[in-house]
Amino acid sequence: MCSGITPRVLTFVIIILTQCNEPWSVLVNTQEMTCIIRDKNFTDFQDCGIRLDKQKGSVLNLTIKLLQLPVTNCMVHLDILHLAKSKEPRIVYQGDWEGCEFLRNRRRFKFLSMIYDPILTYTNINHTCPYWVGGEHDLHVTNFPAGKIHAPIPIPIGQYKLITQYFVDKILRHEIWFTFKAS
Repeated sequence: MCSGITPRVLTFVIIILTQCNEPWSVLVNTQEMTCIIRDKNFTDFQDCGIRLDKQKGSVLNLTIKLLQLPVTNCMVHLDILHLAKSKEPRIVYQGDWEGCEFLRNRRRFKFLSMIYDPILTYTNINHTCPYWVGGEHDLHVTNFPAGKIHAPIPIPIGQYKLITQYFVDKILRHEIWFTFKAS
């Protein structure tokens, strides 16, 4: 097996590639973003939303204030669900990653890197743990294009929900949910 590619990721890619005529030609339009605090003593969302910018179109902005520092570990759980009109949502992908390890060696986590790399130039979440974020303790994603952008991974056309959950010290601290349409 290739380094960093689990059987689950390989199965996901094979399923997706068989359903796409032209992989990576799909446009993604993020329609909604929801931030959920699960531990008010740990996290505060100061900004969470998609806005219309006159010059850039729809942009996504997120500011997370960390209230307990330093952050030395962060398990990230990711679900990608296909939302069929008349059926239960279908789990397209599920995965867990140690966030600090991912930021230490992104090449080892190829699938997650394909999702993270387009965001990299719009965020200060770009180094490994511990997370102090210099003198300030806010994590930012600023003016990320939420309108029609090319999908970073091959996906079939349809409506999706991407759910991310963040665990620090094995406790669920917050979640961020995205609803998007691939066309």
